[in-house]
Amino acid sequence: FVLVNPEMSRKLADMSAESNKYQMRRDQALATGEFAQLNDIRIQETQTGRDRARILQDLEKMKTLSPATGLVMTSNVQELKGKYYKTGDKVLDIVCLANLYSIIELEEREAGEVRDQRSQGGGSAAGGDRLRPGATKARVKVKALPGRMFEATIASVDSMADTSGATRKFKAKISIPNPDFRYGENWLASGVVLRPGMTGVAKLDILKASTP
Repeated sequence: FVLVNPEMSRKLADMSAESNKYQMRRDQALATGEFAQLNDIRIQETQTGRDRARILQDLEKMKTLSPATGLVMTSNVQELKGKYYKTGDKVLDIVCLANLYSIIELEEREAGEVRDQRSQGGGSAAGGDRLRPGATKARVKVKALPGRMFEATIASVDSMADTSGATRKFKAKISIPNPDFRYGENWLASGVVLRPGMTGVAKLDILKASTP
């Protein structure tokens, strides 16, 4: 994306208007036989072309590449135009949709029966968000995509219960690989894809302990 510099944009617009005038002036000079003036017009037009090329090169340098392919979540992007940014300033919020996360609530009994990624292999789920074998699996259905089922994995479960309601609930984060995501493709064009903000239900594959 490019956050357009207003001054450069104005100069490009002026140059475009000037180019149209050059054509009219050339035609007039040819009609009146003023060949000396015709040469001056060509020199001015060449200089304008060089100035335009230089501005376009500067604009090319202003392009900022996102570190990830995803969906721009920042609202009012047009308001960002013309602002100056320092190194490290946040410009846009971009969500990479290759792997999505959802928050579900677990009953106290359920929380004791699930295994999350952090309990497998001793690492934190935040350290690369790799799906580790042994974590509890889940199947997710979203209201916006009826008839589709998404495979998911329990990424983490809160250590403390939420006691604000009538019963104790543990919040769990589930990791949902997005099967529709394709790098470098306009895969959002169809509109029938998994994306942030959708709601649905999750069914956990909990293995019951056997009774001796």
